[in-house]
Amino acid sequence: MDAYPSVTNIMGGHGNSERGIAHANEITERYAAPNAEIVDPIIEININLHGSLMSLYSATRAAWKLSLNSAEKARYALAVNKGIVVEVFLIDKWLQANRENFPELLENDIPGRFGFVGQVAPDEVREKYIRHRMPPKPKGAANPIRYFNL
Repeated sequence: MDAYPSVTNIMGGHGNSERGIAHANEITERYAAPNAEIVDPIIEININLHGSLMSLYSATRAAWKLSLNSAEKARYALAVNKGIVVEVFLIDKWLQANRENFPELLENDIPGRFGFVGQVAPDEVREKYIRHRMPPKPKGAANPIRYFNL
């Protein structure tokens, strides 16, 4: 149905976050991507829904409902789009998701959510993860956040 924009369906379908309309190069990359071997303390952040609307850094860093205790143990944040790592960020600190901390991203405070301040990770870390496929999520898992090696 994705090939025909005027056709609609009530429900997008199971697993449509990793499927759907895509350029042939994107499909080739998706299926040829090696599996990621997660060896660092990582938080995976799935940016499928809004990664194309803003910079990868902005789309990845705020505002997430997460375990602050777990998130603070992560050294790196992986920006993941349709199951593939598209960028790696070194996390400096986590902050409440409010207008004061993220004025360029948020119009209002979002209680119970957090975002990070950081920068693109060093090349030796990025090379381990960029363009690699993340492990599949358990069936029924919908949370855009996952933790590894904490």
